[in-house]
Amino acid sequence: MEEKKQITLSRIIQDALSLLVIFYLILIILEKIKSGFVSDFFNYHYLAVLVVVLAIILLITKKYKK
Repeated sequence: MEEKKQITLSRIIQDALSLLVIFYLILIILEKIKSGFVSDFFNYHYLAVLVVVLAIILLITKKYKK
């Protein structure tokens, strides 16, 4: 049962990480196209920190899954 929870958590983190990376890249592209379009309303560096934290958690859960 514990292994199934860990696999489910790993899958949720993996999906969230994929979506956040895509969203982050879209924000960067929009910012490059029109300066201030994103940065006037949202600091996308916080999103980058969240992506890195989720990636580290994903690596840890994958490591213990083996």
